[in-house]
Amino acid sequence: VRSTPLRRWPQQRTETTIDIDGHPIAVKVAGHRVKVEFDDASRVADALGVPVREILTRAEHAAHGER
Repeated sequence: VRSTPLRRWPQQRTETTIDIDGHPIAVKVAGHRVKVEFDDASRVADALGVPVREILTRAEHAAHGER
């Protein structure tokens, strides 16, 4: 059995809220990566009658543009 010790350095991130057609969606931004809160995106997709993937993409693009 072999083992390798690992060290982790969690990346600093900020949390913000993006507005998609009047609906707030929480996102986490770290460096060049954006993570959209899926539950928020799902709720907005249901309210707007569009696929969740579209809301996720729109929120990611909006978060990138905000920086």
